[in-house]
Formats: sequence, structure tokens, C-alpha cells
Amino acid sequence: MSQPLLRIEGLRKSFGALAATNDFSLDIPTGETHALIGPNGAGKTTLIAQISGELRPDAGSIQFAGEDITALTIAQRVERGISRSFQISSILPEFTVLQNVAIAVQATEGHSFRFHGDPWRDPRVQDPALRCLEAVQLASKAHVIASELAHGEQRQLELAMALALKPRLVLLDEPTAGMAQEDARRIQALLRRLKTGLTMLLVEHDMDLVFALSDRVTVMVYGKAVSSGPPEQVRADPVVREAYLGDFP
Repeated sequence: MSQPLLRIEGLRKSFGALAATNDFSLDIPTGETHALIGPNGAGKTTLIAQISGELRPDAGSIQFAGEDITALTIAQRVERGISRSFQISSILPEFTVLQNVAIAVQATEGHSFRFHGDPWRDPRVQDPALRCLEAVQLASKAHVIASELAHGEQRQLELAMALALKPRLVLLDEPTAGMAQEDARRIQALLRRLKTGLTMLLVEHDMDLVFALSDRVTVMVYGKAVSSGPPEQVRADPVVREAYLGDFP
């Protein structure tokens, strides 16, 4: 069996007496879309923060592509191909859509930031930025100021910025939060198109999106994985239904 792209072993993170992740383990192979679900306070966002490097675990390890990255910084993890999308205030509202993505391209390509010029006009920066916008169906808004975008479009922009980092793994923390149903379905369709060639770890409360997109689902409660498997298996688990899914069909 091939080595998983992401391997989490025995991860623990406590805040006082609260164990946000409690001996949590998970393997995600390359190319898989893996959903992490559970009630509020289950520890899902804390887990994402530990994978991205925003939080250091108290115990356990995180391996990515065979390398132990537990002690690496956020920047070092980005360099290795881990990108987190849909974080609060992750766009620059006073910049255009294209400029937002161009800055992410620069970070990846190592281009110098020339404050007295327009680095996003450089084809080495602009061309890949435009390709990322096309991938998320936002190229027509390239020269719109980011603050003028609708909420769903801002989420599309954040995803374009994540793609500009050339990720091997994208961490999606509630990509449809606060969206109207129509916008949420558009993001679902977009993520479905992007599945090819990407490995994704998805935290989401929208069960329609979870079961439509996921190859596997892990249910997290009180910092522990209580069930993990293909979507239909998890959905049929009586313990999961009683604890979390309720009347979801």
C-alpha cells in the first residue's frame, strides 16, 4: 500500500482542561477528498490549524509526503504544498481580484515585490494568476476591487489564491459558511470540478455538500474520530446518525 500524502498520528491539543484534539489519527491518500464533520466544539478547526501550522500540537505528529512537518512553520508548509483556504480576512479588500491572486503567485514563484511598479502586470505573475481565476470562474471580475465582490465570489477568490500556491493539499474550513443556497451549490459544483489533481480536507456543516463531494468522511466528537469511511457507510452508522446526523436522509 502506498504511503498516504497526509498522516496524522496521536495528535493532542488542549486548552486548559479542554482536549480539542484527543489522540486523533488520520491518513489521507493523494487525490482524496476527505470530509471532517462533527458538532460545534468537536475540534475540527483546531485540527485544521495544527495541520496548517497555526497551532503547535501538544503531542503527536503530522507527516506530509513522508516528511515529519510537526515543527515546521506555516510558510514552510506552504512551500511543501499545503494551502488553507476560506480563512477570515484572507483577501486584501482594497486590491483588485487579479492583484490578490498575483500576490499569491509572487509568494510561490519568489518574484521580488516592486513597490514602485506594477508587478502584477508582469506576464510571469499575471498569466498564472489569470489561469487560477479562470479555474474558479472569476476571470471576468479580474479588475474588480475585491471588496465589491459578493460573499460567494469572495470565497471563489480565496480559492483562486489557494490554487496560486500550487498546493498538493488544500484545507477547506467551511467553504460555504454564511452563503445563500444558490451560492453554496455553485461552490459545490466548483469544488467538484477541481477535485481532479487535488487532495482536499474539507470541514463543512452542509451535509448535502459533504456527501456529494467526499470520497471518505470522518466524524469528530470531543477531539476524537468516532467513525471514518466511505460516505454511505458513515451515513448509515447508527451511532453517527444519533449523535450528529439526526434526520438527515
